[in-house]
Amino acid sequence: MEQRKKPGEVVRVFYGGVFGVLAAFDMQPASHDSLRIVARDREGRTHVIIAPVSQCSFMLSAVAPVAGEPEQKVILGFAQPKPI
Repeated sequence: MEQRKKPGEVVRVFYGGVFGVLAAFDMQPASHDSLRIVARDREGRTHVIIAPVSQCSFMLSAVAPVAGEPEQKVILGFAQPKPI
């Protein structure tokens, strides 16, 4: 997606679930079958959602950011933890 996006576009991850569609920017495992998703709604409010994987859907989309919107990096934390 990074290679095919148009100049000025950014790649965003959108989460769809019981709370509607939100822009997700941090996703980590919460347990063996659920995710901890940090997402932002259209009004800019941040939400932390813990949901079973079976109730989540995601969409990658190339969008043009709105003027004044902060640049946002998406964090995906699905690597196996390293033993201490």
